[in-house]
Amino acid sequence: MVKQPISMVEEMLPDNLFVRIHRSYIIALKKVTAYTQNDVEIHGIEIPIGKLYKHRINRLAPPS
Repeated sequence: MVKQPISMVEEMLPDNLFVRIHRSYIIALKKVTAYTQNDVEIHGIEIPIGKLYKHRINRLAPPS
């Protein structure tokens, strides 16, 4: 558990490797296995994309 706002954590992470997709989630781009406009899948776990973060979908790595 981190006792910092997620926005501070987001600033510390390299933006070419991580992207914030929800007010509660920052994901590693290379871990994305699939995605739609509404959610991201990482190893079978679906994570919702928040309304305010949908514009960041174009930064997601293409699924491998």
